[in-house]
Amino acid sequence: GLVLEARWSARWTGETWSGTLAGRPVVVKRVDEAADPFAAARLAREVVALRRSQGDGVPEVLVTGRSGPWAYAAFDRIDGGDLRRVRPTGPISAAGLASALEPVASVLARAHTAGVVHRDLSPGNVVLGPVGGVVVDFGACALDGAAFDGWSGTGTPLAVATEGFTPPEGPG
Repeated sequence: GLVLEARWSARWTGETWSGTLAGRPVVVKRVDEAADPFAAARLAREVVALRRSQGDGVPEVLVTGRSGPWAYAAFDRIDGGDLRRVRPTGPISAAGLASALEPVASVLARAHTAGVVHRDLSPGNVVLGPVGGVVVDFGACALDGAAFDGWSGTGTPLAVATEGFTPPEGPG
């Protein structure tokens, strides 16, 4: 079964955990649906986006469900640093970075063809796995041209993109 091991983060009405599913390393996102039904809708939209974009460079959705007030989804865990933390031994060469990011371009092309716009592509949302960049966290995505709802469900507006990586036309 699904086992939660260590909480990585907690924001608003959701949490991200590392865990295992039948011994396989996973990342689990869970949201308190009772406290924030909009968060559960965003998680469901993220699952749809990941499944539509499935292939190299995207973590696989392994299981979704509900447990008590929590809606959850478990994804393949990609062991590697994100682009914010990837240089423990010094800068990445231009050729190395281009090779690592080639899968990211393929993911975005595949996602756009499937009607998915990530909307928060930033260094923190690209993890360098064993075969190159993996795009994670589709939580702010738009599907089929629909706008992101932009609200937490608590009356608080949400930032759609990571500060410093918002497109010039704005986050909406």
